[in-house]
Amino acid sequence: MLSLYLVGSVAQLQLRAQRLVGRIPRDLPREYAALEQACRTQINAIIAGLSRLAEDTTDSKLKRQSVRLRVFRRLVADLDILEATGIMALTRRHSDDHLLNHLVEQIRIEVRYPLAAPVVSSLSQQYFQIKSDLNLLFVPLAEGDFLLHLPDLYHELAHPLLSVANDPALDPFQNAFYRAADHVMCHLDELQRREDRRYGLKAYALLLKQWVDAWIPFWLTELFCDAFATCTLGTAYAWAHLHLIAKRGDNPFEIWNGARSHPPDEARLRVMLACLEQCGEGSAADRVRKQWNGFKSEIELEPEPEYQRCLPDALLTTIATEAKVGVEGLGCRLIDSNEYQQVSQLLNAAWEQFWAAPESYIDWERIEIEKLRLQSRKG
Repeated sequence: MLSLYLVGSVAQLQLRAQRLVGRIPRDLPREYAALEQACRTQINAIIAGLSRLAEDTTDSKLKRQSVRLRVFRRLVADLDILEATGIMALTRRHSDDHLLNHLVEQIRIEVRYPLAAPVVSSLSQQYFQIKSDLNLLFVPLAEGDFLLHLPDLYHELAHPLLSVANDPALDPFQNAFYRAADHVMCHLDELQRREDRRYGLKAYALLLKQWVDAWIPFWLTELFCDAFATCTLGTAYAWAHLHLIAKRGDNPFEIWNGARSHPPDEARLRVMLACLEQCGEGSAADRVRKQWNGFKSEIELEPEPEYQRCLPDALLTTIATEAKVGVEGLGCRLIDSNEYQQVSQLLNAAWEQFWAAPESYIDWERIEIEKLRLQSRKG
């Protein structure tokens, strides 16, 4: 059954892959060239894998057919992801995409970002996210009409700095990440040696395993991206994070749900505040901290004792220090209020305006967005 099924299904998937290539518009703006080439390369690799699968019919044993089915399923999944991300971005460009691409290119120049700016697509269904293998950044559909969450662009730009391989220009940031990872593992090893028996040996071992599974592959990556955004943009990124916590956050001290993809929101904020202080923005950090403490008091949430053991101040400060060193090593421009940092000035000004006059903020924002649109059309 499997052999006959794969004959028909492989041929159909090959045709689907070819049809997706045919859907790519022929009149794309220049900024889409790299994304188009990446999509074509990945689709060609999938088609080649399907061709090898179709030719591999020499062994009809059940075990061999089950292996072929697993390979086929992997290729299906790869094509599904590509169709829903890269091809979707190429074929369904939104009018706001031009503004956002112009903005990210400005950020790249102002920050001295060492990689090509990603293509931005306003088709995200999961807040801001980046697909590093395609250099494709997704934002929610209406994000081009507002300013307060745009600081998260800086965070997403940091992900390729950790994931792109074999680029010596990125070594300072990636080496700083490895040093920070060593500090994290030393901390977790120390917790293991202390063995808190209040929970029983098995329960504590399970808790530590959850922390290990979360820390290196997920939490540390997000904290480094937070640090990059804070060091290059400034206070606006911390305000945007507090905004996100207030709007969509759950328990900002949550550490019990296994290997979550993001660290607790409060720990992320502590890294941002440490970065602000290390960049000479101590008074700004104090303002954010004051608002955060007021928010915590009003939502009546406090961390459990285990929270500080998992995410102590000393470790988070060390992570902030290493990340800042890494950002400096990239040659990126740190927090700077000079006239060349127009995007940074705008995003920080937006948050200053929000706190100074929240009742009239939307009118101020509308004017600034129109200015941005005019600039993007001229650019």
